[in-house]
Amino acid sequence: MALRDSLGHLAVVDFGETTLSEEDAQFLRTRVFCDARFGGVGRCRRPDAHDGPCRPARHGG
Repeated sequence: MALRDSLGHLAVVDFGETTLSEEDAQFLRTRVFCDARFGGVGRCRRPDAHDGPCRPARHGG
């Protein structure tokens, strides 16, 4: 979350595509952030499979 908040102003970083995998099972990936897009303002800021409604990212972090 700290990386997302500190690098959120960079348009070239797509946090909706961020995944994690174990070192010995790199073919099994787990999505970190929600993939919901908000027209022209990025993606949801919440973790993947969150409860409640999505929230768009704020510009500037």
